[in-house]
Amino acid sequence: MIELLIFLTENSSTFNGVKAESDEIEILKKSIPNLEVLDCWVELIMKFKLIGIEIELDDLTDQSGIGGELQIMTLTETVEESTKFYPGIIAINKGYIPIGKCLEGSG
Repeated sequence: MIELLIFLTENSSTFNGVKAESDEIEILKKSIPNLEVLDCWVELIMKFKLIGIEIELDDLTDQSGIGGELQIMTLTETVEESTKFYPGIIAINKGYIPIGKCLEGSG
């Protein structure tokens, strides 16, 4: 987590996304209660302009070896994915929070 915070702090001026608003955070916390990882995510999206940015992982960086492109979801999208759609529902039950959507058309 410390390495991530250092990276985000050093590169924050290059992010073209938006920060989360307090009212959005409250909706997120009410929709997805009692999830430890949520507090960490909330801290990041309130401090850095991450919502809406696109991220590309090459096959060497991606642990799966296949790479990918994703976009950080809005909080509304995160709530919908977590409560209405699969695999988000399963992710929440496993202690994860869906934060990104695939830009390669695979879902």
